[in-house]
Amino acid sequence: MFAWSWRKHNSNRCNTRNCFCWFPEFVILGICCECHIIKKIFKLLNIFFIMSQEQVWDAIAESWNNFRQKPKQFAVEYSQNWSKGKILDIGSGNCRNLFPFAEKEFDCYGIDFSDEALKKAKQFCNKNKIKVNLKKADATSLPFKNKSFDYVLAIAIIHVIEKKENRTKVLSEIKRILKNNGRALITFWNKNPINLIFSKDEYVKWGKQLRFYHFYSINEIKKECKTAGLKIEKIKIIKYKKSKFKDILVEIS
Repeated sequence: MFAWSWRKHNSNRCNTRNCFCWFPEFVILGICCECHIIKKIFKLLNIFFIMSQEQVWDAIAESWNNFRQKPKQFAVEYSQNWSKGKILDIGSGNCRNLFPFAEKEFDCYGIDFSDEALKKAKQFCNKNKIKVNLKKADATSLPFKNKSFDYVLAIAIIHVIEKKENRTKVLSEIKRILKNNGRALITFWNKNPINLIFSKDEYVKWGKQLRFYHFYSINEIKKECKTAGLKIEKIKIIKYKKSKFKDILVEIS
């Protein structure tokens, strides 16, 4: 933690190298707020402790939408193998992963907590002439009745949720809204175990924003799915070229 101290105008000068400020108003470990270092620190403090993840995803919705237009290949494959039914995409973003299902005339629903992402979703659906029922909602408390969906997608959503108890709530909500014999596709992010020695939580940069990520191990996924009452049918690891990150694709039955 920082050692905070207030000093008057006649206090000693800042001891930061090359700093010429003789009258620091605010000093942290002897570094005045005029210093470049302290400005960097305050910027990080602002991102971590003031800016919510909802605000972060609102801020990056435009660039994210431009970069993510095509559905995941596995979403396309499952849309071809699953029988027509009612499907929910949790954290649907611009609805790209619902696109192949909408084309096959599934009854499609999408929820997201980002207003800006929902705007992009409406634009995407209109452009591609697909029908998706969109709603702003929190993944930890889905606004749907028990056993109301044949299928659920939770692609790149669980691992961006802060706090373990909230991630577990989402898995429990998936169990609640799935019909008997319903199926779900859930992805969890993973990376080189060496990078997980100190922490499984990390803030990953996108432009000027920092997105929260929790990196899962397979054992952790099995444990949390079991706690939520979800039965794992299949686990597949998807690697990407020139990336330290991997997707763990979990099929629930």
